[in-house]
Amino acid sequence: MTRALCVFTLLVFAGYSTYRGFQAIAIVSLMGMLGLAYKSHALRFLDLAFSLMAKTREAKYGDAVVKIGGRELNLPQLESALPWVRLVLSSLSNQEISLLVQASSTDSYQIHSAHKNSMRNLRSHGLIVHNEPTMAASTEVSLTERGRDLALFLDQNALEDQRSEQDAANQLPARGESKP
Repeated sequence: MTRALCVFTLLVFAGYSTYRGFQAIAIVSLMGMLGLAYKSHALRFLDLAFSLMAKTREAKYGDAVVKIGGRELNLPQLESALPWVRLVLSSLSNQEISLLVQASSTDSYQIHSAHKNSMRNLRSHGLIVHNEPTMAASTEVSLTERGRDLALFLDQNALEDQRSEQDAANQLPARGESKP
């Protein structure tokens, strides 16, 4: 009964705010009304939003740069990536990204017990497969096709960053010389 009364009050408040031209207040009232009406869905949405914010690494808005795993990826490079690449990179930790890149250098990567939790997360994203029925019993992993694609994307961006740094260093004049 009280929940229905709160929903009705928020609906009336949203209508009055719209009538008076207070769009921001009307939007907040409607969001509150929907949140109360669909409480379980709203709580799941908030939980998802907060968990995604907790996994955020680093992002800058002006001259947008996204920092993942110690590497800086320019936003145009990330925007040119497939949507699944952006989604997977946003949910991996620095350690998981570095393990993925290390595993991409060989056909089968020997895992240590300290890395098994990170490997489980990589497996849950469909990036690796292991040699035993369980991760606890596994001694080595190999990349799936999706894992190889993601590692290739990371390597290509790292090479582009190195090339741009080398080009910038080549354009600097040597000590004591002046640039024409």
